[in-house]
Amino acid sequence: MADKTGQLPIQPVKRPILCSPYEMPDAHWLYNTKTGEPRENPGRRDAGYWYKTDKVGGAQTKMFVEEERDDIELVNALRKDVNRWRDSKYRGASNVTKDLLNHWASKDRGRRLFFCQREAVETIIYLAEIRIPGAPAGHSSRTSRSRTRTFSSFSKGSAPASIRLQRTTSRRW
Repeated sequence: MADKTGQLPIQPVKRPILCSPYEMPDAHWLYNTKTGEPRENPGRRDAGYWYKTDKVGGAQTKMFVEEERDDIELVNALRKDVNRWRDSKYRGASNVTKDLLNHWASKDRGRRLFFCQREAVETIIYLAEIRIPGAPAGHSSRTSRSRTRTFSSFSKGSAPASIRLQRTTSRRW
């Protein structure tokens, strides 16, 4: 049911916010790409992004633009790792780190962190203290140099050589 411009209208939903801001999302809206109709989908939405591509029509007489979505595999894999680490009660972290993470997640805090804030802190700590490949355990100048090189690679938009992920989709630029 496209409108006059050929665009599918986004259908409003009665309850746009499905999840508590303090807990990991457990549902999200998913729109049918043919009808624009929304439906509640269980689970957390994978990290991804939408982009527009030019595609040639069946008769190749006109060009039209479509949106496509790509998952961000590194982010989705890291989310799963951090979630497992959280479920293990932060196994491998120092007692001070565990105390801080538990304090920040406490429901008794006057000003609780939103889940996205908590997850961001957990992810930074997980990468810095637990997961960086090739980084020896503990804190030493050698560990610090290794982590600095790894974080430097991430900050420049590239993955360090020690991290390998295969793309499952191909895209022309």
